[in-house]
Amino acid sequence: MLIDPCLWVCVDCAAFIANGEVEDPDPEWSEDNLFWNWPNAFLVLNPENSDGPEYEDNPDVIEFSNSECEGCGSYLAGTRYRAAAFEIE
Repeated sequence: MLIDPCLWVCVDCAAFIANGEVEDPDPEWSEDNLFWNWPNAFLVLNPENSDGPEYEDNPDVIEFSNSECEGCGSYLAGTRYRAAAFEIE
């Protein structure tokens, strides 16, 4: 079941979601924060259902943002990638 269809996540969260690891994370980033914020969720980047009308004005990438990462909660400025959260059953 879809929990949240449009999350904006930082570069480190995007790398972890895509690859299961981050080669050179920001010193303040921790996968523990991602798991803490989404304990029963499976996160995916650029969900396939992104072509619906609710996404017409949403890009796949925000080139620069200083808003909170909706994955780990970091305020580190930079690129944000669209992700979605699905409930683990």
